[in-house]
Amino acid sequence: MTDFEIVREGFQMGPINLTIDDHQKLLVYGLNGVGKTTLLLGILGTLKTRGSLMIDEAEISSFPIEKRGVAYQPANPAMIPHLKVKEILKLADPYHDNQLVKELKLAALLDVKGDKLSAGQARLIQIAAVLLSKAKVVLLDEPFSFLSEEYRNSVFDLIMNDRKVVIATAQERDERFDAFLHLTRDPASH
Repeated sequence: MTDFEIVREGFQMGPINLTIDDHQKLLVYGLNGVGKTTLLLGILGTLKTRGSLMIDEAEISSFPIEKRGVAYQPANPAMIPHLKVKEILKLADPYHDNQLVKELKLAALLDVKGDKLSAGQARLIQIAAVLLSKAKVVLLDEPFSFLSEEYRNSVFDLIMNDRKVVIATAQERDERFDAFLHLTRDPASH
């Protein structure tokens, strides 16, 4: 990101200058309302942006969402109500990796429809779907919320072992990540 700015309903964020290396795991952290989700949505392409956004030396800021090579897990753990978990995972990757299903203990949920999942189960399915995707960059908005400690650790291990660039958000710094971007309400500290 070079001079990357995002505009959302009168809120302007940036400019942000940041380079993320291949396979790096970046944690964007800060209090509620400082722009963590706004940053992710700007990278995704759903908000108005200025500046440069590059993936693999390709400028993508003018690309439509589906051409950016970015997968997004929203903060709200909602699912498509009428689809079964196995159908949701097939949307992400028709030949999905059964290893990920085993690691997250999802086998018992494969025939469950999205509207029958708890918030924590829906979160696990969201994370599995973005990690299974062919995207080069994965955006995880508060990925550990709604999860038990056991699942938070399992998800963290999956994130760190994934070969994609991962940008995750949280309210507090987690030293296990590779790189950090601390957002505050003070624009001088970005």
